[in-house]
Amino acid sequence: MHRGRAVFVVLLVVLVASLAAAARSYALYYDCSGTHDTALVVMNSGGQATHFTLKLYDAYGARLDPQADSWDIAAYASGYLVLSDLVRPGESHFGLALVETPGLLTIGVETAEGGVWRASENIQDAVPEDAAHTYYWYGFNYSNTAKQQTGIILVNPSPSPAAGTLFLYDSRGNLEKKLEFVLDPHETDYYASSTLLPVGDTLWGMLDVKATALLVLAAAYFNDSGTLLNIDQVTRFYHAE
Repeated sequence: MHRGRAVFVVLLVVLVASLAAAARSYALYYDCSGTHDTALVVMNSGGQATHFTLKLYDAYGARLDPQADSWDIAAYASGYLVLSDLVRPGESHFGLALVETPGLLTIGVETAEGGVWRASENIQDAVPEDAAHTYYWYGFNYSNTAKQQTGIILVNPSPSPAAGTLFLYDSRGNLEKKLEFVLDPHETDYYASSTLLPVGDTLWGMLDVKATALLVLAAAYFNDSGTLLNIDQVTRFYHAE
């Protein structure tokens, strides 16, 4: 091998490794609308110091401009970010939060309603880089009964459009609702279960989503007085084809 070619190969390997290290992204759902607020507990799970950048998008997919967006974090250290300190609350200020880092992170997501912290979730899965499948399947349990209802949230973490179909089954396995959707880049759709289905004793069970691209799903559970009980975030598909 010629010396010049050897140097080129070494530089190419270094470049590829650097690009791979910088490509890790974590996608999650946040809410700073109405009386809601979100805090992120960013934990450095790696064995060395790193940094991360936070990008926030509104429900329509428009990039918000936070007061600060990049931070350094020591090995095994944690940082706490209250998102309403970074962006002003607004009716469309909910949807995609994207955390980009060359490191390895775990992200706690805490959601408040009316100044009371109601929900907590932990995100450990980065957005897969090898999204080469035709369809991705996601799911969670929903309820549309007199005692509990569900906010159904679909988030597109990609700079490309995503499409799919939402299926709602009752507790007996009967298909009660089928809904086609299209999400623009970084857009979020929110559906109250009561706007899709009538309230009923058997209207709880499986929600299934078949999507043409990677998504983040969130289920916001409310009691019969409309108080938020929890938000469950689904960042990993259970089947791809």
